[in-house]
Formats: sequence, C-alpha cells, structure tokens
Amino acid sequence: MDRSQYETCHFIFVLTEGFSQSSLSNSMAVLNTCNRILKRQAYSWSLISETGDAVTSSCGVPIAVSSGLYPVKRQDFIVLLSSADNPQLQSKTLVNWVRRESMKRPRIAALDTATYILAAAGLLNNQKCTLHWESQDAFKECYPDIDLVNQIYTTERSIFTCAGGTAAMDMMLHIAEEDHDGETARDIADHLIYVSSRSQDDRQRISLTGRFGIRNARLADAINHMENNLEFPLTPAELAAKINVSVRQLERIFSRYMDCPPKRFYMTLRLEKARRLIAQTDMSLINISMACGFTSTSHFSRWYKRHYGMQPSKSDSFTNRKTLAA
Repeated sequence: MDRSQYETCHFIFVLTEGFSQSSLSNSMAVLNTCNRILKRQAYSWSLISETGDAVTSSCGVPIAVSSGLYPVKRQDFIVLLSSADNPQLQSKTLVNWVRRESMKRPRIAALDTATYILAAAGLLNNQKCTLHWESQDAFKECYPDIDLVNQIYTTERSIFTCAGGTAAMDMMLHIAEEDHDGETARDIADHLIYVSSRSQDDRQRISLTGRFGIRNARLADAINHMENNLEFPLTPAELAAKINVSVRQLERIFSRYMDCPPKRFYMTLRLEKARRLIAQTDMSLINISMACGFTSTSHFSRWYKRHYGMQPSKSDSFTNRKTLAA
C-alpha cells in the first residue's frame, strides 16, 4: 500500500457531451463503497466539464458539474469520460489541459473512448492502452503506432485506460487494491454483488469462435486468419493453405458449421468493420473501402448496399457526420 492510511484521494471526473453514464456510475460506486467499508473518506470526487456547463450523458440525462477545467494537484486522480460518437473529434482545449496537467504527474484514467484524448495529448507513446472493442478499428486507423490491446483495462505507470461499462468497476477495484489492500477490494466487490471481478489481462469480448460456439479447430483457425487479414483479404486458396486443407475442404467446413460459404462469412466481417469506421471516424469512403480490403469505392458500395440495404453514403452515421462537420 503506497498511500497513507489517512490520505484522501480526490477524483476529478471530466465529462464530455454524450459520455458513458454506466462508466461513471460504476466508477463512483466503487469509491463510495470503499468509503463505507473503511468508515472514513478515503476518496472524494467532483464532476467537471470543459466550460462548467451541465453535460448530457449517453442516456440523455443532463448531469450538473461543479466547475470548468482547473489546475489539479499532484495527488489528484483525473478520470476522463468521452462520447462513443465521433470520439476522434476531441476539443483542443481539453487535450491541451490534459497535456499540461499531466506534467504534474497525477494519475490519469481514460474510460471507454476517452483513450482518444490521451492519444491526442501524446500520453500513450511506448505503452499499452485499450478502449471499447467497438471503437478499436477506428482507433487503429487514427493511431496506428500506438500499442492497442484487447484487455478490459490497462495500467502503465500513472496512466490507466479502460473499455468502459463494467470494466470501469474492475479497474476501480484494482485501484482500490493498490491504494489499500486485496481484502478491501474484495469487500467492495461483495457489497456491490460483483462476484466475478476480472483482472486487466481478461479480454473484453468473447472471440468470434467463442460466440458461435465453434469447436472445430480448423474452422476456428480459419476465422482467426480472416479477422487478422481484413485490410488485405486472403484468397480462398491462401486461407485453405494456412489451415492445411484444400479449398473444397474449406468450403465444406464452413457449409457444415456456419451454413454459408467462407467468402460470404469473410465479406460480412469486412463490412462490419466498414460500418464501425463510418460510425466512428471521419475517414473518407475511399479510405474506408481500402481499410476493409475493397479495390474501389464502387465495389465497396455495391457490397455494402447488398448487405445493409443502403449505400454507405446514405447511412445515418455518414449523414450525421456531415451534419457535425457543417
């Protein structure tokens, strides 16, 4: 335990429009429960926003804050919460504030898509980070040199990143254990009826093979190769060679277990990635089509319309993006 038995650590939750309310609630629940268990104020907290105005959460609930951005102290703990909608569009004022305050070496955590703020501030160089799985493809396109992992949270020096949701509770329990001890963290989890707390090494999401309940080793191997080669898709012959079967055997395996040809399954994975990039980045359609392995925008648009029933340029996500830009 690094911190004094009688020291109060102050958490500063920085809210941006459309932030994840579940991430905030789960984080504060751990802090509040810790105070109750220890019968003292081990933690205090305040909610702030860039301007000091109320902020609307992802649930549409307006949340009042105590102030705008202000200078923090070395012993404070900054927690950033951001929106899943266009997370790459971060306020320069907020990014500059985070960069400046980080010079004081406070602990800083980014929940859900707020990892974008740390990346924009240059605080994720030479260290692992994570964010919600749904935003990972877009993040890789924006920051290809940052070491993004599929863990539920990461702890590197004084920087924490988290996938959000219930993973925020796991991360906060880890922090409580660091600040106090394992018994205190377990007592907090028990009080919150959180019986299966996870470590930072746990993955965010069940793998595709796990979600489909796949037990065939060659099928699982083929799907893993597909997931890892979306930008430069493998041919059926290349994919078959990687799992040591013929093309005909590959087709029979997918027909038996997935009830579709391997080409169709592969195309679905690529289109799902494209849909995430449309929703979460400002990438052009030509760049999205290239990132998902299509030879041209027209080729991409035909397949997208066939799968989703509309052109990518007509989707709500793309239309909303143009509205925001205006």
